[in-house]
Amino acid sequence: RGRRRTRLATRRRWKARAIIKLSSIPRAKLVYIALSKPNARDLLWEPLKFSIEKMAQRHDGLRMGKDVLFSESQLTCTFLRTGGVLQLFGADKRDEIEKLRGRPFHEVALDETASSDNQLVEDLIDRIVGPRLGDYKGCFVMVGTPGHILQGQFYNATAPGSKFHRPYAHRVKQAVLVAK
Repeated sequence: RGRRRTRLATRRRWKARAIIKLSSIPRAKLVYIALSKPNARDLLWEPLKFSIEKMAQRHDGLRMGKDVLFSESQLTCTFLRTGGVLQLFGADKRDEIEKLRGRPFHEVALDETASSDNQLVEDLIDRIVGPRLGDYKGCFVMVGTPGHILQGQFYNATAPGSKFHRPYAHRVKQAVLVAK
């Protein structure tokens, strides 16, 4: 079983981490999962494209369409220099989530974790993506605002007194499961 740690951060911070990993790790594999694919598009896709377009304007070496490709139909962002790929998924269809089974990843992020089905979160961590995170020393990132139901993986990672919780002063930034 992987070690666990918590961090507090924003979605924007995760987007920045994703861009850094995609541009620096050869063949990086990253996945972003929101409550649904349309939700993933709204929360990350357009802001990601905007951020990369701004980077392209500031750096002569990065060119949209030449160095970074966006596939609207597949919801993938590919950095051609490194071969790094970020793919967006929705958690509303179990068959979509099952497509992740058995594949190694550098990082998997589940957004709005407190609003996600608790069984789905447990399955993602323990059965679907968690077992292969160790291949790349990857991590499972849980992003979100604590919900009104005080149970589940996200609550356990953020609740004071749980075995996965650390006092605020000792945190680095967002809820994360890191495989060894």
